[in-house]
Amino acid sequence: MGSFLLGGRGRLTSAFHRRKALELIGEAHAAGAGLVRACSEIGICLRTLKWWRKALIADSDCHDRGKGSPGMTPFLKVTGGDRGYSLEKS
Repeated sequence: MGSFLLGGRGRLTSAFHRRKALELIGEAHAAGAGLVRACSEIGICLRTLKWWRKALIADSDCHDRGKGSPGMTPFLKVTGGDRGYSLEKS
């Protein structure tokens, strides 16, 4: 089941849209809707909701940590000095 609201299965959802979806699901749940039903209405599964909540709690600044986002640096990024050293060794 895909979602036209959030781009569909496998698509990157922006931090803004994730926060908005979490807000809407929270409102629906507070009004008595089940989480699975509320998630299915916007086209995500319950597991996705849990991932988004966990990421929102871990990243209180709400920065987008996706690949290619500003400020995202790979964990094992080779620096300029290391790159020169590795070329000299080979």
